[in-house]
Amino acid sequence: MLHNPNKLDHETQMSTFELINGLVSLVHDTSMMPDVAHTAMESLLVLHETRNIELWNPEASINTFWSISS
Repeated sequence: MLHNPNKLDHETQMSTFELINGLVSLVHDTSMMPDVAHTAMESLLVLHETRNIELWNPEASINTFWSISS
């Protein structure tokens, strides 16, 4: 689960942003680690399923989605 109830909304949003950016970085590095890049791509697809987007930050899921996706 992405949400940690002990974190403030902006901390949860930042943690989610860092996770997604890290996965995107791994997707771009296909030359050295193609298996890792493929797994990162699959993970991003799962994270972008509607039911999972709501878990990015349950207190502000739409705002978090738009902030990270733009």
